[in-house]
Amino acid sequence: MYNGLSADEIVGDYGLKQLGIENVPPIITIHGDKDQLVPYAQSVRLHKALDAAKVPNRLYTVAGGGHGDFSPQQNQDAWAAVRRS
Repeated sequence: MYNGLSADEIVGDYGLKQLGIENVPPIITIHGDKDQLVPYAQSVRLHKALDAAKVPNRLYTVAGGGHGDFSPQQNQDAWAAVRRS
């Protein structure tokens, strides 16, 4: 939730510009593609919406990663992605 809006509302009809986040620092989303709690597709959708709104962003996919239960190597790789962003 952001300002009481669901992810669908944020990337849907309401739009990112109405939220006033078109001038934000770059965003990195780190998401495991095997997440059973938060569907990975939500991060993909957010990434596409941020791209469309010209918000600098990067989606880093943790292949085989669940909901934050990443292996030590996956954690290292994710942190390396943060440092590169």
